[in-house]
Amino acid sequence: MPEPSKTEVLQGGFELRIYSIEDHIKVMLLEGRAEVFGKELPLEEPVFFHQGEKLAIFSWHSAKVQVSGKCDCYQSSLTPMYQYVNCHSALNQLRQNALKNLQLGPSLLVTGSNQSGKSTLCRILINYSLKLGWTPLFVDLDLANNEITPPGSISCTMVEEPLPNDELIQQAVSFFQGSCPQAITQEFFDRQIKELANAVHNKLNSDLMQFKADHQLETTGNELDEKIEDSQTDSQKQISELKELQKLVSPPYPELFASGCIINGYTPQDKRDTETLIEAIKAFNVGTVLVVDNERLENEIRNALARDATRQNKPLLTNIIPLQKSGGVQSMKFEDRVIFEKYQEYFRGKYYASFSRRDQNRLSELGPEALMSRNEYDPQDMKLSLEEYKFFQVEGKEIPITALPAGATSPRWSTLLEEVKVQSADFANLKHRILALLVPQDVQKLRQLEREMALYPSNNNLKEEFRDLLMKSSTAGLMQITDYHPEERQLEVRTITNEQMPSNYLLISKFKLPRIV
Repeated sequence: MPEPSKTEVLQGGFELRIYSIEDHIKVMLLEGRAEVFGKELPLEEPVFFHQGEKLAIFSWHSAKVQVSGKCDCYQSSLTPMYQYVNCHSALNQLRQNALKNLQLGPSLLVTGSNQSGKSTLCRILINYSLKLGWTPLFVDLDLANNEITPPGSISCTMVEEPLPNDELIQQAVSFFQGSCPQAITQEFFDRQIKELANAVHNKLNSDLMQFKADHQLETTGNELDEKIEDSQTDSQKQISELKELQKLVSPPYPELFASGCIINGYTPQDKRDTETLIEAIKAFNVGTVLVVDNERLENEIRNALARDATRQNKPLLTNIIPLQKSGGVQSMKFEDRVIFEKYQEYFRGKYYASFSRRDQNRLSELGPEALMSRNEYDPQDMKLSLEEYKFFQVEGKEIPITALPAGATSPRWSTLLEEVKVQSADFANLKHRILALLVPQDVQKLRQLEREMALYPSNNNLKEEFRDLLMKSSTAGLMQITDYHPEERQLEVRTITNEQMPSNYLLISKFKLPRIV
């Protein structure tokens, strides 16, 4: 039986909100222009959306859209899109100024209430940036609902294609916290955020230096303006050359360093979470904070940054802007099932679960395009020698209030990094946990510290240096523990890569998942 089909005519400034998708739907733009979260719909070409997805098709002018498949939908003119496009326009101006003056582009962070559309807003701003040729870095600090990597990680990637796309994780820099939705300890979370911020700054600065070297530039755009004015008495040829040089540092030549970064922040659950978010704003040198549907958080951020500026006798340079929540946002309860589905997506492909519930006959009802969009990976099983690989777990230990300095109330948890010696009795506890393959900044230094700790086991300074260096490590990939072979002293894991391991250090998650098939 053919899938039900409906045609919706959108007026300018209206959006079609679609939810409760059963299996899959096919959307086709028949007339006009429309977009989904800033990504243009192609004219008369089918686009597929899948079970669990929620979307809004918006048109600035007018459009006719056909929707095939079982779902619920309605139209609304109550949309914050005009606010969002104003934010995009301001960002574009900041980027142009950064490019002209050979400076790093703007950093913008989005935070707000739970389920307020923070990730959607980031997606819209990024997609609008791509339309103008910018290539911003996308940073996601949300441990529970990360757009780049599975839950339990924070990450950053360069975006070159409209979101959503499946290429983000392939070039991402990520740090594995191993816990969600809450961090194991704020100290560990703070450390990882600062390491990620350093990686972002290094990338942007490197691109700026490369741009200057490529074009033999050592001056800013303003200095070039002055040179042009001073050279009015020179020959016409020299003036022409300077004007050509001016063009190199002005639009339309968007570069990564001027594109800046867009950061998807998380929703703080308590005072310490808010403090960590404010430290993240400082670490990333955020110039604009968009707060969605959370007046209390907006004022807490503004007051904290204003106090810091006053102490340093500097003006407050960060703009905090409140935004309204879209009426189409639907709340979603965070459950273990959500974590599992995200990891299933990582190991088997974005739409593997929903497609596997259908047979080929039902797929054919939507046409061959649906089969082509089936993004299925083929995970591999491999064995890790317990003699060759080292397994670690991060734990939080509560510090008694009597052990804190006078007047101190936070933090009251210390971060412990413990090596896990896998035995037969331990396997039941480890089975189906996630392993993160660590990429230390200096592997040789870590191995040297290991040798020294073996010689001087009571030297706490060596242990602390080893701990600090290992906890700064980024992540090369994720695996799931599936079996244990005691006679071979090996762990069996499921992975999506069989490439050579960059190190023999692995971090074990706090959470367990069902076996990913």
